[in-house]
Formats: sequence, structure tokens, C-alpha cells
Amino acid sequence: MKKATTPAPVIQHSLASASSVAWVMYQKFVNSMPLYRQEKEWKSIGLDLSRATMANWMIATTRDWLKPLVNRLHELLVQERYLHADETPLQVMNEKGRKNTTSSYMWIYSSDQHSTHPIRIFEYQPGRGARYPQAFLKGFKGYLHSDAYSGYANLAGTISCLCWAHLRRKFVEALPAEAKNPEGTLATEELAYCNKLFELEAQLASHPPEERKEQRLVQEKPVLDGFWSWVEIAKGKILP
Repeated sequence: MKKATTPAPVIQHSLASASSVAWVMYQKFVNSMPLYRQEKEWKSIGLDLSRATMANWMIATTRDWLKPLVNRLHELLVQERYLHADETPLQVMNEKGRKNTTSSYMWIYSSDQHSTHPIRIFEYQPGRGARYPQAFLKGFKGYLHSDAYSGYANLAGTISCLCWAHLRRKFVEALPAEAKNPEGTLATEELAYCNKLFELEAQLASHPPEERKEQRLVQEKPVLDGFWSWVEIAKGKILP
């Protein structure tokens, strides 16, 4: 008969179990329940568990267990051939040396949807400078899919791929709001080409990669040729 073994503690010199720490994190970051409210909830079932203790649980668990895992995921991510990147502003309260109204940024780096290692990493940084993706993507050699933000341009070892969804949005914004008949305008024509590309991509989504590549050349290239023809027309009509 095997002797029962006591599982190793999640945090040294603590009674915290893996499930209790996971629950506190889930409540805070998924259900948006701050620690002071969790403190009240624990007390309602007869357990005095302070918010300071729960905060220390998360800090220690992140340091000892989650940070090494993220570091390993980062190593795998930069070995991919295709990556997506984006950044979004956020405000951090009570950050040392910074006003609450100062914009910080959450940077998101993701493998592509067909990757054998689906990975998505969120990295907080206090700014939006190019040095942040340069540092995070050090060692990456491949195609980087992003918007047209200049911070992603000229990264060593990368080939930039821009986003048709962002481009399409510009044509939507350029539609003449007061025109009764916008057909024939540059924005309308280019938007139609974008919509056609999106329609074809949706139809090819379930196809194997090589077949998608082949069909893109057959079905989408004529659409792209039409798109760029309108760009040339616009240059002649609009630009000096």
C-alpha cells in the first residue's frame, strides 16, 4: 500500500493551496472582484482572510510559478515564423512617479491561428516607444502582422505585414456622410474591394495552407489588381 504524500506547498511557509490562490486570481482578473470584496466574501463564510494576504499570495505565485512559465512561452513565441502584435492604452492608478491620467500601454503578442503552439502574451509597459517591441521580439525572424504604427517598422529580422481590417476602416471613415449617392467615389470602390477580400478569406478559412495560397492567387489577385488600379486613378485625380 502506497503511503499518502502531502503535496508541496504552492508558497513556502504558507497554508495556501493551489486551488485557493487560483480562485482569488480568477475572481480578481476574470470576474473583476477586487480583493476588499473578496475579503468580505471569505469572512461571510467564517474565514478571516485579509486582502494583504491574498495580494501576497498572488505576488509570490506569480514570481515563483507564473513568471517562469511566461518566460518559457516567450522563448517559444519568438521561434514562430508568423506573429501578430498590437498595443492598447490603459491607465494605471497610483503608479509610482506617474499621474493617474498618464497613458500606459498593454502590448499583445500572439502566434497565428494555425500555429502548433498557440501563444498570446500581454506585456505592460509605461509607454509606446519602438524600444518595447524591439526588446520583446529580439531573436524573432519572420513575418510580423500589425497595424501601420511606426513602432513595428524596421525591427531587425522581421518582415512587416500590415492589416487589411485597419485599412478598410479608413475607407469607412472616408465615406461621404451627406452624399445621397456615394457610388463611384474612391472610398466606396475601395471598400467594395476590401469586402470582397474578406468574403473570399472567410470561404478559404477551413482550407489547408497550401490550398489557401493557391486560391488566393487565383481568386484574390484579380481583386487586389482592381484595388490598386483605383489607387492609381486616385493619384491622377487627387494628387498634384
